[in-house]
Amino acid sequence: MVDTVQSSTITTTLLNGARLSCPSSWAMIVPQFSPRITQWLIKAGVESGDIPDLVQDVWRSVFTSLDKFQRVQPGDTFRGWLRTITQRRVADYFETKAHQPFSFTTSRTFQNELPDLVRPGDAEVRDSEKLILLHGFLQKIESEVQSNTWLAFRLHVLENNSAEDVAEKLKLGVASVYTAKSRILRRLRELFKESESVMQ
Repeated sequence: MVDTVQSSTITTTLLNGARLSCPSSWAMIVPQFSPRITQWLIKAGVESGDIPDLVQDVWRSVFTSLDKFQRVQPGDTFRGWLRTITQRRVADYFETKAHQPFSFTTSRTFQNELPDLVRPGDAEVRDSEKLILLHGFLQKIESEVQSNTWLAFRLHVLENNSAEDVAEKLKLGVASVYTAKSRILRRLRELFKESESVMQ
């Protein structure tokens, strides 16, 4: 069995799948390298309570910049590149002392409609790899839908604005806001279902 914490790189096939936003590839990569990221954060002196959110922040950076990773020199590894990203996020953390990325546990919609994923006050859920995947899946969905659809979802679901307020702000019908919410939540469930089937 491969020691996932010590593994320094990933296969070309897995890397290419991740670059294509394949849920099954990310479902394998995230649990493989999350323990290593956590170790680096602990050694860097990040406060224990901030580590789960900072791990998520690192993965958000990975999701958005994976195409920049290149194996040019013999010693170039995914782990080395990942460590560089982690060091940058740590530098940002200590510079601002106010690292507070959006917490999905504050979203009433996620609490009500995805209770198996997000439960308020549940530290284990906040620490879970599912929330890390959630960031990536939402970024994938954002690239798939029209800008107004995503913005309606973000304002209503992620930022807890009423459908009426969002509709007024975006000059949409209230029904359109609910449609955006339903469409994106349905797509989100599909992506999680795909990733879970790979891990079974």
